Amino acid sequence: MDVRHAAIDALAQIVGRGNAHAVASVVRFLGHDDWDVRWVAIEALPQLAAQGDTVAVAACCGCLEDAHFRVRFAAVEALAQLVERGDKKAFSEVKLRMDSENELVRRAAVTALPHVVVRGDCGAISALQVHLKDEESCVRQ
Repeated sequence: MDVRHAAIDALAQIVGRGNAHAVASVVRFLGHDDWDVRWVAIEALPQLAAQGDTVAVAACCGCLEDAHFRVRFAAVEALAQLVERGDKKAFSEVKLRMDSENELVRRAAVTALPHVVVRGDCGAISALQVHLKDEESCVRQ
């Protein structure tokens, strides 16, 4: 872990949730050339941002198409922690990731889905039924 990783981790531990300045500082790292810096930054967002924070949610959505699967995986997980249940855009974004070519991203999306929809959501139920037969056991579990 380099100094940037350590600084992002330390910031998350020190400021707690809801600090807009800290969120903005970490969001800047999401455009970094090094995927592991982006990964640490996206993982820190749920520790820093309040639930429903529009800047953090938009940043997560922007990372869902990242070139590296670990950043995409972390972005799905972070999005699920940050949005309010019933968020239609989050549902749409998570549902799209359920068809990812990467099984870990698909699994993250399947796991995230219950956190972004309201109980009994018919669209979510339909989306999950398709993945009960996923070729990768880690997604079916």
